[in-house]
Formats: sequence, C-alpha cells, structure tokens
Amino acid sequence: MNLSPGTQLGPYKILALLGTGGMGEVWRATDSRLGRSVAIKILPPGFAHNEQFRARFEREAKTISSLNHPNICTLFDIGHEGGAHFLVLELIEGETLSDRLQKGALPPDQTLKFGAQIADALDRAHKQGIIHRDLKPGNVMLAKTGAKLLDFGLARSGVESSPIQGLTELATQAKPLTQEGTILGTFQYMAPEQLEGLEADARTDIFALGALLYEMATGKRAFEAKSRTSLIAAIVSSHPVPISQVTQMTPPGLDHVVRKCLEKDPDDRWQSARDVASELRWISESGSSAAVAATATTPRSKARKWLAWALAGVTTAVAIAASGALVARREPPRHLIESSIVTPANMRTLLNGGITISPDGKTVAFALNDLRGGNSLWVRAMDSPSFRQLAGTDGATHPFWSPNSRRIGFFAGGKVKTIDVMGGATNVVCDAPAGRGASWNSDGTILLTPSVIGGLMAVKASGGAPEPLTQLRPGDTSHRWAFFLPDDRTFLFLALNESSASTAICQSSLDRPGEIKQVVNTSSSAAYVPGGYLLFARDNLVLAQRYDSKRAATIGETITLTDRVALTDRFYALFSVANDRTLLLQRGSGFTLSELVWVDRSGKLEGLVAEAGLYFSPSLSQDGSRLVVDVSNTTDGQGDIWIFDLVRGVSTRLTYDKTNESSPQWFAGDKRIVFYTGKASTGNIYDVPSGGTGEAQLLVDDEREKRPTDVSSDGAWIVFNSSGGPTGSSSDIWVWSVAEKKAKPWLATPFTEECGFFSPDSKWLAYQSDESGRTEIYVRAFPDSDQKWMISKDGGIMPVWSSDGKEIFYVSPDGHMMTVAVTTGASFETSPPVALFDAAVRTRQTPQYDVSSDGRHFLLNRLSDSAPPEPVTMLQNWDVMFPEK
Repeated sequence: MNLSPGTQLGPYKILALLGTGGMGEVWRATDSRLGRSVAIKILPPGFAHNEQFRARFEREAKTISSLNHPNICTLFDIGHEGGAHFLVLELIEGETLSDRLQKGALPPDQTLKFGAQIADALDRAHKQGIIHRDLKPGNVMLAKTGAKLLDFGLARSGVESSPIQGLTELATQAKPLTQEGTILGTFQYMAPEQLEGLEADARTDIFALGALLYEMATGKRAFEAKSRTSLIAAIVSSHPVPISQVTQMTPPGLDHVVRKCLEKDPDDRWQSARDVASELRWISESGSSAAVAATATTPRSKARKWLAWALAGVTTAVAIAASGALVARREPPRHLIESSIVTPANMRTLLNGGITISPDGKTVAFALNDLRGGNSLWVRAMDSPSFRQLAGTDGATHPFWSPNSRRIGFFAGGKVKTIDVMGGATNVVCDAPAGRGASWNSDGTILLTPSVIGGLMAVKASGGAPEPLTQLRPGDTSHRWAFFLPDDRTFLFLALNESSASTAICQSSLDRPGEIKQVVNTSSSAAYVPGGYLLFARDNLVLAQRYDSKRAATIGETITLTDRVALTDRFYALFSVANDRTLLLQRGSGFTLSELVWVDRSGKLEGLVAEAGLYFSPSLSQDGSRLVVDVSNTTDGQGDIWIFDLVRGVSTRLTYDKTNESSPQWFAGDKRIVFYTGKASTGNIYDVPSGGTGEAQLLVDDEREKRPTDVSSDGAWIVFNSSGGPTGSSSDIWVWSVAEKKAKPWLATPFTEECGFFSPDSKWLAYQSDESGRTEIYVRAFPDSDQKWMISKDGGIMPVWSSDGKEIFYVSPDGHMMTVAVTTGASFETSPPVALFDAAVRTRQTPQYDVSSDGRHFLLNRLSDSAPPEPVTMLQNWDVMFPEK
C-alpha cells in the first residue's frame, strides 16, 4: 500500500513523511476520533509478506505497549488496513540525540539529567524482562519533557532463546536514518558478549548506556575505528580515554560511572540500570565534590584481549568467504538462559503451590496474596507483562492446568474448582477440605489428594464424587502431588512415609494403581518433561535426571539446575515446568512474613512485639501478660510453640520436635498450652505446661485432621477444626470434653465450618461457615442449640469474642477489623457490623489476632511489607547442562 498525504488508515489521516528506517516508514498523522497528532510506523509492503518480519513487527508492538514510563515512547494502537501493518505511536516533538551530538557534547548538567532518565527507562524495561539491545543516539529523542527512549524493534523479552538479527529505526524527522555507516555505528554500542554471539541481558544495555554517556559528555564516540575488524578489537580489548582527559568540565564521578558501565565482563559492570540512574543523580546533586577514583581493569577484562583480534580475524574471514561462496547456515548455539518475572507490585508472596506454567508454555498461573491477607489466582501470558486477576478464585491454592492449557483447576473453600483461563464462572468439581495437589489428563480425569492423609483419588473434571485410586503401603501416610505422564495413564506422585528416609517419588498407572514402583528418594514434588527428564527438589535444590518411564527408572547422573527453590512445606517445592522445558521457580522463602504488633481501635500502631517472621495463631493469656504463638522457620514452614512475656520482654520455646506444632491455645487456667502437632499422620492435639518444663501429653487422637481454635473459660471444653478422615470430608467443628476425655462432633454438615470461639461465659459459640455460598460469621448456643444467628454482613472470618461478652470481632473479606455489638441472656441480639480499621492480618483456619481484656487494644499478626519476594525465576535451555547421549 503506497501512502501519501491525505491517505486514511482507519481513523488516522496521513499528513507527512517523517522518516524511513530499516523496518519501515514513519508518518505524521491525525487521530480523527481524539483530535491528536500521532506518529504512524508502517511495515514496508515487501516485509508484510515475510512471516519473520511480520512476527518481528508484532513483537515490537507488544514490547512497546507493555512499557508505561514517562521516558519511553508510548504506543497508542496497532492496526492493519489495505495490506499495511502499522503502529500508532506518541508523536514526539524534538530532536534525536544523534542530531544533537552533531553540534558537540552536551553540557554536564544535561548529560547527567538525560542519562538518568534513559537509565530509568531501561530499568523499567528490564524489570519487565525486556532488553533493548539497540541503544544508540538515534534511538533517543530529546523533547521538552526530557529524554525519550525509542525503538524497541530489536528489543526482545529476556526469555527468548535467540537474538533477532537486523536493524530498525524509529525515524522522527524527514531524512533517512539507515545510510552508510549505520551498521558501523550500531556496532560501536555493542557489548563484547554480543560480538561473541552470547546471550544479551540487562547488563548488555548497560554497556551501551556507558557508550552513550561517554558520547554525550565528550561529543566523541567511546570506540572509534576505520574498519569493522579494528572496531571489534577496540570494543573487546581496550578502554576509551577517560572523559576527564577529553573535557575538563565533566564531574570527576562520571568517569567512574561510565568506566564501570563499559567493563568487558558483564559481572564487573553495574548490575542494574537503576544503580546507574542513582549514581548519576548523586553526581548531579553533589556537584564538583563527586570525585571517585578510577576503576582498575579487572583480570577478566584483560583475559578478553586475546579474543579481540581473533574475533576481528573471524569477521574478516567470513566477509571474504561470503564474497566468493555461500556460507553454510548453522543453528545458533543454545545457552542456558535465566530471566525473571516480576509479580504485581501489591502482591507479596506466592502461596501454597502458587505457581504453574501451562503445558504449552504460553501462560503462567499464580496464586498470589496481598497485604490485606486475601489471595486469588492471577494469570500472565508469556508474551505479555500484564497480569489478570481471575474473579471468583478467592482463597485459591495449588493451581493446575488442563492438558489443552485452556482451563485452570485450583483448591479453594474446601473444594476443587476449575475456571477458564480467560475468566468466567467457576465450576465446582468435588470436595477437598485440605487439598495437596492435582493433575489433569486429556480424558478429563483429575488425580488429587483431597486431604493431608490417604491415597490418591480420581474424579472427572465435569464433577462427581472422588473415587479411591492408590492404596497406602505399610508405613505410608499420604500420596500427594500427582503428575500425569504424556501417555495420560501413567503418573508420578510423592509417597510420604512415617520414616522420612523412605519418602520418595513413585510411579503407578490408572490401569494398575496397585502396582507402585519407587523411583527416587526425595521429600518433595516432582515433574516429568517430554524427552525423558524427571525434575524434583531436594534440600532446596531443583534437580534433573534422565528418566525411562517404561522401566520407572532414572538414568545417568543427577544434574543440579538451580538452588534456593522455595518450599511451602517440607513436601512441596515452588517450581513448574512446561512441555517446551521452560522452568519457572520461586527462590527464597515461599512464605509470607508477618509481624506481631499492638494497635488501638483506630488501627494506630502502639508497639512492636516481634519483627518480621513467620508467625501463626497468637493468643493472649487471661491476664494479658503473656502471648503464645506458633513461630515457624522460613525454610520448610515447620513451627514450634513459643511464649512471649510481654512485661519482661523475653520469650520461651515450649516445643522442640522436628514435626510441625501450631494453633496454640491457653488451657487449665493458663497453666498449660493446647496445640496441634504433626507427629501422627492425621495430626493430633497435645497439651504442655506453659512454664516451659514437663512433657507434652496426648489429648485427642483420631483419624481426622485436627486444629484447636479455643478453650472455654471454665476449662471444660476444647473446640477444634476437624477435617479429612477416610472420606476426605469438609471441615467440621468438634469439641473435646475435659471431664469425659472424649471428642464428639458439634457441628457437622456438608459445608465448611471452622474457627469456633467461645463467649466468656461459655454459653455461646461463634464460628464461620460457607453454607450460604460465602463464608460468614454465625453464633449458636452451646452446647446444644438448633437456632443460629448470622453476625457478619458481606462475608467474614476468624471471630473473636470480647472479654466482657458485649462484642464479637471478625475480619471482613477486604481485610478490615469489624465489630458487632451483642446482647446475650434469655435471647441473643446483635447490632449491624461496624468497621474499625484495616487489619491486614493473615487469613487462616485459626484466629490471627487477639484483643486485650478492656477491648481497646488489638494484638495483630499483621502481614509485613518489609521483605518483598524475589522475582519468579525462569530457566530455558536447561537441558544443555546434560552430557550428550
């Protein structure tokens, strides 16, 4: 399609040609809908029929559209009309840095100002996994509002396996920018690793930024040469003359910044563009006092010198060969590529099993939580930096994919549910009160562990009652984290055994579930990758080994792919792998940290009890002088019971077992502590003297999972959540009679009832239930009553009764502390709920806060923003670490 002034492209009227470049023409146009001037970049007709160039053009559009920053050119639209593919971009009035440099060096203040703005723009791109790869003066505009970074036509996501070959320009004025010397000019900003054919990363852009800053400060290019051969030699082996020797007006500290940008080895450069921007602003604010000593050439930099002339010779030889004969095309070498995915800013930590990549490798699903304690599913396409929250997935954990990558399964509210990746209504599959992973095959069968104990069960994705599949072997306590192999019949799973030494990955099949073959000893989840690779975790390492599924046997040596993988408990590692071998993992801790704080009824901070750590279920003694709490470690989530003396400021550890202890409650006039322990397969309830001496005693032992939530003030009853058992039923509320030493169900229905809490006179019990389709707070008389009252409105969890019995507190779905005035006696009366403050406490099966006896102060287990999670790590081409077969 030939354009000329007056041509209409949809709502855009072409006005004048601004320039041409290697990938198209740029025209000035008017948007008739909004009445604004825009720049339209056209893909040339010849290129439009080339699939490779069209893909590059679309990649450029996606890249630019994902970057929202005042120093990056804004993409408004993308279109196709009459054979023309085009981008609609912000029209920038000004001049390119290339044109400005033709007039000479920039004043020092402008060099520092514009340099910091360009660094800020690069930092934004790098945080979204995007590398520019073609930073040069022609791709920077100087406008009234500051520097603008242009042309991400060569940029590619940091996860692509091979660089894009070619050059593009975003012309902004009426003259061709691709002319004699352009190739050479681009080479002058290339980092040594680019010239060596290695993978570019953020530090590659930092090298180019250093060359750009040098030229801005001196008016001369950092690397000059008469031929491409000698230019490559200069880039790889030599340093430019210090800026201070070229112009005496330059702040001394700039020499240090630029020289560090231009180090030959990427490890010796600044490691982020943000650091460069910070240094430039510091120099600008410090003026002439910002003097920094020059950096010596590192040994690794010197070691590159021999490579310079070798590269130059290779370049010359290739040029000669190309002129006389065809050069055989070879596939570029594959390298291990590591990059990052940054989760949304207001999200802090991946939850249980909170990361999974679709089988086709195109989409990632995350279970994320925010500082208000809520969590839900978010998805991100691999070719886009944007995240989408999936409505209707509140409380989601352990997401898993359908085999066609179109739907996502997850556990929430004691159920297994599925949802389309694009959103919409959720479909309830079956009950699963405490799910431990699932896998979905192409026949529509889902393998799952609905609770913390028992064998694997199978259910149709369309819904129904799960049917038992695998039987526990002698010593086994749980089969979990199922993973279907490509034949859709064979599957892997983790078999937990009472002897941790025999906990292992096993293989079985839908056809012969009784035949269980042990594969490898490990205590965490596993995954299989087509091509014959088994991935699993051990001691915070992600390991891989070749695997023969027909023999259920590993082959050859075990390769360590990466370290520091997060564990949400001892038995699940936060990693996921797609069929294309893209591996995602969360490093560091897989847990959300919290802090123990005092606040008043308005939410104003009154004091810090314990700084950021992994705490659960804080409970105040009757006199308010002591606090009992589960303090867990951030490696595997295993907890111990501690008592904090709030008067003397000291703490005492009560339990030392390697298994998990949690959910502590004061008992027997504060002389003992009731708590949950994971010693048995189902978890049992013990009590221990609160003074720190004496042995723990077993109170409740049955086939269901149990967690105490409160003890009656008269010491006669312990109320606890009870779930699972042989049927894998949802959570019910049970009580244990101290006098009878016997447990019995108090409220057992098909719904999920949890978090029972006694009134001060022990005549009423508040609790939470999802019987209405949403979790709400209810009250019933205790011990017997057929009548109930709903206390909350629009949802609520974790009820706690005030010491005087006149208020019930709870946490709303948006994280606010709520209060409801109540009157007890012959009848039960309530007032409407009132919001007190934004609590931001953890959301768990047991209360995560307590209230002082006067009702004026709240002890919160408040989520902490002091330790944001590391970005999600992505590894590609990890199979190159294996020796050739």
